[in-house]
Amino acid sequence: MFHKGHARARDREGWFHIDARGDALFAERFASVEPFYNGQSFAERHDGSQCVIGHDGAPVVEVAPSWSTRWATDRASSGLRVLLIGLSAVGKTTVGRLLATRWGVPFVSIDDCRRRWGDGSVAGDHLARAMFLRACGTLGDGVFETSGAGPYRHATKAALAEGAGAVVVCWLDAPADVRGTRRGAPPDDLPYPAHAQGHWSDADAEATLADDFARGWWSTDERWSAHRVDANQSLDRVVGTIATLVAGRAGR
Repeated sequence: MFHKGHARARDREGWFHIDARGDALFAERFASVEPFYNGQSFAERHDGSQCVIGHDGAPVVEVAPSWSTRWATDRASSGLRVLLIGLSAVGKTTVGRLLATRWGVPFVSIDDCRRRWGDGSVAGDHLARAMFLRACGTLGDGVFETSGAGPYRHATKAALAEGAGAVVVCWLDAPADVRGTRRGAPPDDLPYPAHAQGHWSDADAEATLADDFARGWWSTDERWSAHRVDANQSLDRVVGTIATLVAGRAGR
């Protein structure tokens, strides 16, 4: 998608930007780049380091290392881990980013993993999911966000169980009409396999979430606790509710 004469593109070496003629703006290739906003773009290098670049590809600002570079060192952290699950448009990503910023821990979203490692193919989506699971199993601290309703929920639970410390699972729940008012246009930068679109309905996902909670599936490990959080509240109340639950469980 072109925005003000520029678009993201990828070749065998990685991501970059092109102009309206299709010419590359710079020679360097990145693991990921975002669209330009006010002449600047957020980019991640292949070694996991992050920066903000200009139209020439040169870094304007260096950013602290991403969670993907911390896997080897975070096992010794305090073990503050929160898993946010729920249907689309319920507010998981917004809540997750706010909580991660509040606590100073990484935020890992399955959709962010798709943007970073997926390419719209089946193999690309499996790679993105594998990287999400790797983060679940190796990061000592973090807020993780996924639907929690599809077949990968088993792998997500198993990956988090590989780590140390408590896990607080929060199902963000809101009525369909509320989710409908929050649902915007699908992001144009989210690589998602065409075969999977429409494969899993909201009704199927909601039934799975409800059944899992009814039988205590998310809290079979004594280190874990699972909570159904009313997302039909103000953002401050939702964040505050989860923060209180985590404080009680993790002693914070």
